[in-house]
Amino acid sequence: MTNPLCYIHNPDRKRLRTFSMAEYTADINVCNIALSYGGDGTLLSLFRQLCSVSRHGDVLIAGYNKGTVGFMANDMPEENFISSVIQAYRYFAVKNDNRYIQKRYLLKAILKDKQVYALNEISIHPSEYGKLFVCDVYFTIPKLGIDKERITYKGDGLILSTTSGSTAYNLSAGGPLLLPTGRNMTVTPICPFSLADRSIVLSGGVHIRIDFDQNAHIVVDGQPLVNDINSIDIKLTNEVANLYKCDNFFETIQSKLGWNHSIK
Repeated sequence: MTNPLCYIHNPDRKRLRTFSMAEYTADINVCNIALSYGGDGTLLSLFRQLCSVSRHGDVLIAGYNKGTVGFMANDMPEENFISSVIQAYRYFAVKNDNRYIQKRYLLKAILKDKQVYALNEISIHPSEYGKLFVCDVYFTIPKLGIDKERITYKGDGLILSTTSGSTAYNLSAGGPLLLPTGRNMTVTPICPFSLADRSIVLSGGVHIRIDFDQNAHIVVDGQPLVNDINSIDIKLTNEVANLYKCDNFFETIQSKLGWNHSIK
Protein backbone atom coordinates (compact mmCIF):
# COMPACT_ATOMS: atom_id res chain seq x y z
CA MET A 1 0.00 0.00 0.00
CA THR A 2 1.33 3.44 -0.92
CA ASN A 3 1.82 6.03 1.76
CA PRO A 4 -1.33 8.12 2.38
CA LEU A 5 -1.26 11.82 1.54
CA CYS A 6 -1.60 13.98 4.65
CA TYR A 7 -2.91 17.53 4.68
CA ILE A 8 -2.00 19.56 7.78
CA HIS A 9 -4.20 22.31 9.18
CA ASN A 10 -1.86 23.92 11.62
CA PRO A 11 -2.19 27.70 11.89
CA ASP A 12 0.01 28.05 14.98
CA ARG A 13 3.06 25.97 14.13
CA LYS A 14 5.53 26.20 11.25
CA ARG A 15 7.45 23.01 11.81
CA LEU A 16 6.15 19.54 12.48
CA ARG A 17 7.77 16.21 13.06
CA THR A 18 7.71 14.20 9.82
CA PHE A 19 7.62 10.45 9.32
CA SER A 20 8.89 8.23 6.51
CA MET A 21 5.52 6.46 6.26
CA ALA A 22 3.73 9.76 5.54
CA GLU A 23 3.66 11.97 2.50
CA TYR A 24 2.40 15.53 2.76
CA THR A 25 0.36 17.71 0.45
CA ALA A 26 -0.80 21.30 0.54
CA ASP A 27 -3.81 20.41 -1.63
CA ILE A 28 -6.87 19.47 0.42
CA ASN A 29 -8.51 18.13 -2.74
CA VAL A 30 -6.18 15.13 -2.98
CA CYS A 31 -5.38 14.22 0.64
CA ASN A 32 -6.34 10.93 2.31
CA ILE A 33 -5.85 12.19 5.86
CA ALA A 34 -6.49 15.69 7.21
CA LEU A 35 -4.52 16.50 10.37
CA SER A 36 -5.40 19.27 12.81
CA TYR A 37 -3.05 20.73 15.42
CA GLY A 38 -4.94 22.78 18.01
CA GLY A 39 -8.15 22.28 19.93
CA ASP A 40 -11.63 21.28 18.87
CA GLY A 41 -12.16 24.73 17.33
CA THR A 42 -9.20 24.15 15.01
CA LEU A 43 -10.60 20.75 14.07
CA LEU A 44 -13.98 22.32 13.27
CA SER A 45 -12.19 24.85 11.08
CA LEU A 46 -10.57 21.96 9.20
CA PHE A 47 -13.99 20.29 8.83
CA ARG A 48 -15.36 23.48 7.24
CA GLN A 49 -12.47 23.47 4.76
CA LEU A 50 -13.30 19.89 3.79
CA CYS A 51 -16.99 20.78 3.41
CA SER A 52 -16.07 23.64 1.08
CA VAL A 53 -14.60 21.11 -1.39
CA SER A 54 -17.19 18.37 -0.63
CA ARG A 55 -14.62 16.05 0.97
CA HIS A 56 -16.01 15.93 4.52
CA GLY A 57 -17.15 12.32 4.09
CA ASP A 58 -14.20 10.64 2.37
CA VAL A 59 -11.17 11.95 4.29
CA LEU A 60 -9.97 10.71 7.67
CA ILE A 61 -9.92 13.66 10.10
CA ALA A 62 -7.52 13.50 13.03
CA GLY A 63 -6.89 16.18 15.63
CA TYR A 64 -3.93 16.53 17.97
CA ASN A 65 -5.03 18.43 21.07
CA LYS A 66 -3.05 21.55 21.84
CA GLY A 67 -6.10 23.33 23.25
CA THR A 68 -7.58 23.46 26.73
CA VAL A 69 -10.23 20.72 26.80
CA GLY A 70 -10.71 18.90 23.50
CA PHE A 71 -13.35 16.23 23.11
CA MET A 72 -12.65 15.50 19.43
CA ALA A 73 -8.91 16.21 19.31
CA ASN A 74 -6.63 13.53 20.78
CA ASP A 75 -4.47 13.71 23.91
CA MET A 76 -1.34 11.67 23.19
CA PRO A 77 2.42 12.14 22.79
CA GLU A 78 3.02 14.30 19.72
CA GLU A 79 5.76 12.00 18.41
CA ASN A 80 3.21 9.15 18.20
CA PHE A 81 0.35 11.09 16.67
CA ILE A 82 0.90 10.89 12.91
CA SER A 83 2.21 7.32 12.94
CA SER A 84 -0.80 6.15 15.00
CA VAL A 85 -3.24 7.85 12.63
CA ILE A 86 -1.59 6.31 9.56
CA GLN A 87 -1.61 2.83 11.08
CA ALA A 88 -5.32 3.18 11.81
CA TYR A 89 -5.95 4.47 8.28
CA ARG A 90 -4.12 1.53 6.70
CA TYR A 91 -6.01 -1.02 8.78
CA PHE A 92 -9.31 0.70 7.98
CA ALA A 93 -8.51 0.73 4.25
CA VAL A 94 -8.04 -3.05 4.28
CA LYS A 95 -10.63 -4.19 6.83
CA ASN A 96 -13.13 -1.29 6.56
CA ASP A 97 -13.12 -1.25 10.33
CA ASN A 98 -10.99 0.19 13.12
CA ARG A 99 -11.94 0.96 16.69
CA TYR A 100 -10.09 4.27 16.55
CA ILE A 101 -11.94 5.53 13.45
CA GLN A 102 -15.40 6.70 14.43
CA LYS A 103 -18.30 7.66 12.19
CA ARG A 104 -19.73 10.96 13.42
CA TYR A 105 -23.17 11.75 11.99
CA LEU A 106 -23.78 15.23 10.63
CA LEU A 107 -26.62 17.74 10.65
CA LYS A 108 -27.53 19.38 7.36
CA ALA A 109 -29.22 22.78 7.30
CA ILE A 110 -31.07 24.12 4.30
CA LEU A 111 -31.79 27.83 4.27
CA LYS A 112 -32.42 30.15 1.38
CA ASP A 113 -29.96 29.06 -1.32
CA LYS A 114 -27.44 27.52 1.10
CA GLN A 115 -26.82 23.98 2.27
CA VAL A 116 -24.39 23.55 5.16
CA TYR A 117 -23.20 20.72 7.39
CA ALA A 118 -22.58 20.82 11.12
CA LEU A 119 -20.26 18.48 13.01
CA ASN A 120 -21.10 20.01 16.40
CA GLU A 121 -24.27 22.08 16.36
CA ILE A 122 -26.54 24.62 14.75
CA SER A 123 -27.72 27.36 17.08
CA ILE A 124 -30.49 29.89 16.45
CA HIS A 125 -30.64 33.30 18.11
CA PRO A 126 -32.82 36.40 17.77
CA SER A 127 -31.34 39.05 15.50
CA GLU A 128 -32.41 41.62 18.07
CA TYR A 129 -30.53 40.64 21.22
CA GLY A 130 -32.35 40.84 24.54
CA LYS A 131 -35.76 40.24 22.99
CA LEU A 132 -37.83 37.14 23.79
CA PHE A 133 -37.38 34.65 20.96
CA VAL A 134 -40.35 32.52 19.90
CA CYS A 135 -40.10 29.69 17.38
CA ASP A 136 -42.31 26.85 16.18
CA VAL A 137 -40.50 23.56 15.65
CA TYR A 138 -42.17 21.03 13.33
CA PHE A 139 -40.96 17.43 13.67
CA THR A 140 -41.29 14.88 10.86
CA ILE A 141 -40.21 11.29 11.65
CA PRO A 142 -41.61 8.93 8.98
CA LYS A 143 -40.69 5.72 10.81
CA LEU A 144 -42.84 6.77 13.77
CA GLY A 145 -45.67 8.18 11.67
CA ILE A 146 -44.93 11.69 12.92
CA ASP A 147 -45.67 14.37 10.34
CA LYS A 148 -45.04 18.03 11.15
CA GLU A 149 -45.97 17.80 14.82
CA ARG A 150 -45.26 21.12 16.52
CA ILE A 151 -43.59 22.34 19.69
CA THR A 152 -43.32 26.05 20.46
CA TYR A 153 -40.22 27.29 22.28
CA LYS A 154 -39.77 30.64 23.98
CA GLY A 155 -36.48 31.92 25.35
CA ASP A 156 -33.09 33.14 24.15
CA GLY A 157 -32.75 30.67 21.30
CA LEU A 158 -32.35 27.02 20.37
CA ILE A 159 -29.47 24.56 19.94
CA LEU A 160 -29.66 21.59 17.61
CA SER A 161 -26.72 19.37 18.43
CA THR A 162 -25.09 16.28 16.97
CA THR A 163 -23.73 13.58 19.26
CA SER A 164 -20.25 15.08 18.73
CA GLY A 165 -21.56 18.44 19.92
CA SER A 166 -23.33 17.11 23.00
CA THR A 167 -20.27 18.01 25.11
CA ALA A 168 -20.14 21.57 23.72
CA TYR A 169 -22.77 24.35 23.65
CA ASN A 170 -25.54 21.79 24.25
CA LEU A 171 -24.00 20.70 27.56
CA SER A 172 -23.48 24.30 28.72
CA ALA A 173 -27.17 24.97 28.08
CA GLY A 174 -28.22 22.01 30.23
CA GLY A 175 -28.55 19.43 27.45
CA PRO A 176 -27.68 15.72 27.82
CA LEU A 177 -24.46 13.90 27.04
CA LEU A 178 -24.74 11.44 24.14
CA LEU A 179 -22.45 8.67 22.98
CA PRO A 180 -20.55 10.33 20.11
CA THR A 181 -20.93 7.44 17.66
CA GLY A 182 -24.72 7.22 17.84
CA ARG A 183 -27.06 8.54 15.15
CA ASN A 184 -28.90 10.98 17.37
CA MET A 185 -29.40 14.70 17.86
CA THR A 186 -30.72 16.97 20.59
CA VAL A 187 -33.00 19.99 20.58
CA THR A 188 -32.04 22.16 23.56
CA PRO A 189 -33.66 25.49 24.48
CA ILE A 190 -31.36 28.34 25.56
CA CYS A 191 -32.54 30.02 28.79
CA PRO A 192 -36.17 28.96 28.22
CA PHE A 193 -39.08 31.16 29.28
CA SER A 194 -40.63 28.17 31.06
CA LEU A 195 -38.43 26.36 33.58
CA ALA A 196 -40.23 23.15 32.61
CA ASP A 197 -38.72 23.17 29.10
CA ARG A 198 -36.15 20.42 28.58
CA SER A 199 -34.03 18.95 25.81
CA ILE A 200 -35.42 16.37 23.41
CA VAL A 201 -33.24 13.54 22.07
CA LEU A 202 -34.12 12.36 18.57
CA SER A 203 -32.91 9.41 16.50
CA GLY A 204 -32.04 9.10 12.81
CA GLY A 205 -34.43 9.95 10.01
CA VAL A 206 -35.77 13.11 11.60
CA HIS A 207 -36.50 16.27 9.63
CA ILE A 208 -37.10 19.53 11.47
CA ARG A 209 -38.50 22.78 10.17
CA ILE A 210 -38.26 25.84 12.39
CA ASP A 211 -40.27 29.00 11.85
CA PHE A 212 -39.46 32.15 13.82
CA ASP A 213 -41.71 34.98 14.93
CA GLN A 214 -38.90 37.42 14.10
CA ASN A 215 -35.73 37.43 12.04
CA ALA A 216 -33.08 35.10 13.39
CA HIS A 217 -29.31 34.73 13.44
CA ILE A 218 -27.89 31.27 12.53
CA VAL A 219 -24.56 30.01 13.89
CA VAL A 220 -23.02 26.73 12.64
CA ASP A 221 -20.22 25.13 14.67
CA GLY A 222 -19.54 28.46 16.36
CA GLN A 223 -19.34 30.45 13.12
CA PRO A 224 -22.00 33.05 12.20
CA LEU A 225 -23.66 31.97 8.98
CA VAL A 226 -26.81 33.93 8.13
CA ASN A 227 -28.64 36.92 9.57
CA ASP A 228 -32.26 37.94 9.24
CA ILE A 229 -34.03 34.78 8.10
CA ASN A 230 -37.42 33.53 9.33
CA SER A 231 -37.19 29.75 8.80
CA ILE A 232 -34.73 26.89 8.50
CA ASP A 233 -34.87 23.17 7.63
CA ILE A 234 -32.54 20.77 9.44
CA LYS A 235 -31.98 17.04 8.89
CA LEU A 236 -30.03 14.42 10.80
CA THR A 237 -28.35 12.81 7.80
CA ASN A 238 -26.82 9.45 6.97
CA GLU A 239 -23.65 11.32 6.06
CA VAL A 240 -20.69 11.05 8.39
CA ALA A 241 -17.30 12.50 9.11
CA ASN A 242 -14.65 9.84 9.76
CA LEU A 243 -12.83 10.91 12.91
CA TYR A 244 -9.70 9.37 14.42
CA LYS A 245 -10.25 9.24 18.18
CA CYS A 246 -8.07 7.13 20.46
CA ASP A 247 -9.37 8.34 23.84
CA ASN A 248 -11.96 6.45 25.88
CA PHE A 249 -15.19 8.48 25.95
CA PHE A 250 -16.13 7.69 29.55
CA GLU A 251 -12.64 8.40 30.87
CA THR A 252 -12.59 11.64 28.86
CA ILE A 253 -15.86 13.03 30.21
CA GLN A 254 -14.95 12.13 33.78
CA SER A 255 -11.52 13.75 33.65
CA LYS A 256 -12.31 16.77 31.47
CA LEU A 257 -15.63 17.61 33.09
CA GLY A 258 -14.18 17.21 36.57
CA TRP A 259 -16.49 14.45 37.79
CA ASN A 260 -15.82 13.29 41.36
CA HIS A 261 -13.34 16.12 41.94
CA SER A 262 -13.43 18.22 45.08
CA ILE A 263 -15.11 21.61 44.67
CA LYS A 264 -12.49 23.23 46.91
